[in-house]
Amino acid sequence: MKFGMPIPHAAGFKQAVEGLKALEDAGLDAVTVPEAYTFDAVSRLGYIAARTSRVDLATSILDIDPPVRPSIPMTLAALGPKNIALAAELFEAWQPIFYHPEFADEVFGDALAEGGAKRDACLPDDMTAQR
Repeated sequence: MKFGMPIPHAAGFKQAVEGLKALEDAGLDAVTVPEAYTFDAVSRLGYIAARTSRVDLATSILDIDPPVRPSIPMTLAALGPKNIALAAELFEAWQPIFYHPEFADEVFGDALAEGGAKRDACLPDDMTAQR
């Protein structure tokens, strides 16, 4: 059987951590840290890790905020026609290889048009080709 305990997220955090070494020496196996409002569980786990040597560390609650932006910009590196079409349909940017702007339409035009015809409306109208 393993023994664990939660660490409070409010008052007394540093004092509770100071006592962890003695509890660890007495057989404590795990510590959990909640995350509430402005109390960052990940930073607190780092603080505890620096002061203990063998206890398992975990969060009892970890609040992961959604991105501030409505989407995260994504880039796809693609060479084949199906993947180029996928880039044109779903990605903000495309990283082609052997890309020469003066020949882009001749070489990649069909695939770009195929994907562009199905392009997600929430994406910018034009996909960026990054070299």
